[in-house]
Amino acid sequence: MAGSAFVKIDRLYESEIRARARDAEKDKSIIDCGILDFFKQMTGFEPTAYQVALLLDLSQFVVARWSRQSGKSLCLTLICLYVALSGSNRRIAILAPSLRQSRTMIRRAASFLPKLPRNALEGRALKTKLEFSNGSIIEAYPNSPETVRGLTLDLLIVDEANYIEDDRALYDAVIYALGTTNGRFIATSTPGSRDSLFYEMCTDDDLYG
Repeated sequence: MAGSAFVKIDRLYESEIRARARDAEKDKSIIDCGILDFFKQMTGFEPTAYQVALLLDLSQFVVARWSRQSGKSLCLTLICLYVALSGSNRRIAILAPSLRQSRTMIRRAASFLPKLPRNALEGRALKTKLEFSNGSIIEAYPNSPETVRGLTLDLLIVDEANYIEDDRALYDAVIYALGTTNGRFIATSTPGSRDSLFYEMCTDDDLYG
């Protein structure tokens, strides 16, 4: 009986050591490079001038109006990954006009996993979420103010923002989600309706400049 008790104690001790090691890893970044180098490592090519401008823009609120097939979704995906991996315990949310579109960006991010350091991913890639060994999470959400209300975020990506329904209510919810962390908001879209918050953000410098 004594021997069995010692074995249990040893196992508990080893389990505690592993748990502490995992917790320590969650305070570390997974990558140590600039975002342009990260872009080149992941894609194998140089970003265009307008991609560089978006990648290097560290403003808290960023709006980018690009044409289709210009590489904006690729940039957003790599910004998500870079923010998640270059720090620790960061929470990144992706919104798009539909959950299917948000999940597309998660799938694109997952396609870069083989190029990341070994064991960067915690568990397995899910359709709506990637969780990393440093505690960072990238998660896709459906288009609704309720999806971000109550969250605490370091980065919110809104893809095809010109086509988001209830965009003003969503933006109001975003302000609270980013408030406690001074998190960043990046919205990109192809041009669309003038009756949208995205259009106002692109044209009203007094309010959004």
